[in-house]
Amino acid sequence: MLFGATTPAAKLILDHVPPVTLAGLLYLGAAIVAAPVAARERFVRPNRTDVAKVGAAVIVGGAIAPVLLLTGLRHTPASTASLLLNLETRRDGDPGSGDLP
Repeated sequence: MLFGATTPAAKLILDHVPPVTLAGLLYLGAAIVAAPVAARERFVRPNRTDVAKVGAAVIVGGAIAPVLLLTGLRHTPASTASLLLNLETRRDGDPGSGDLP
């Protein structure tokens, strides 16, 4: 539910804050919420190929994509953007594995 609510809220905030700044603030908020959970978890040391793949995913999905999303949101109605974001889920409605049936 919160995922769908962020788009109209971000649209309102974009009138006062640049997209790059807002993307950073959104991820800062997510990091603050996730930090206590991550601190309790025990992690396995990844191998070198996994680090490269995760690093690429973080750069593309965690840095570039939110900035592009918020930049596009400046030129798109919030309702349209919310509907388009729902296309990221699988056809069966499960956003899980990423493999389409």
